Amino acid sequence: MVDALNAAESGNLGLINSAERAANSMNLMNDQDLGVLRSAIDSAKSSMDSLRDSAQSTLDTLQDELDGYLGRQDEIEKRRYQQELADIKAQLAAAESTGDKSLITQLKEAEKTLNKVYAYRTAEIKAQQDASEKQAISDAATAKQQTTAASSVQTNVTTQTQPSTTPTAAATSSDTVVLQLQVGNSTFDAQAKRSIVNELVAEIKRLQSVGG
Repeated sequence: MVDALNAAESGNLGLINSAERAANSMNLMNDQDLGVLRSAIDSAKSSMDSLRDSAQSTLDTLQDELDGYLGRQDEIEKRRYQQELADIKAQLAAAESTGDKSLITQLKEAEKTLNKVYAYRTAEIKAQQDASEKQAISDAATAKQQTTAASSVQTNVTTQTQPSTTPTAAATSSDTVVLQLQVGNSTFDAQAKRSIVNELVAEIKRLQSVGG
């Protein structure tokens, strides 16, 4: 039994339970043999505890990374607080078993301080989240206003043949258009190259389609 426990690399819960039952039932074992068996059991239990702690640490690390991507900083902070609190309580339990009043007082004060720090942390996180939400709402409102303003602009493009004195000038003038922009009750005329006007009209149509 002792050899089996020592051979188990990371402990085996079934084997540990069997060994404990055996140790409790073997009243005829001498103290030395019983001590060796119980030492092996304790070592196997320690290995199991280490394995559990490692698995929990891995899970917490991955969960923190996932919550970071999802913007759940409050969940990350909550797990951090719970781990720190558990550590302090474990130390406090050990201190109380020794009866060291000074150490017990220090650890109780540490627990109170941790609770205050956690309150500040969560308040800061909430303030940051609220600010981010307000900024997102403001950005959306600004984008909607810009889209509405663009959709209110009506454009009428008409071609205008320019008089020319040479064939080269005629070729250049045929690429010129008059752009009429109507904003409210006001109309503005401007001459521009056809390619530039086409780009402007395409951009206005794009903004109108984005605005629904």
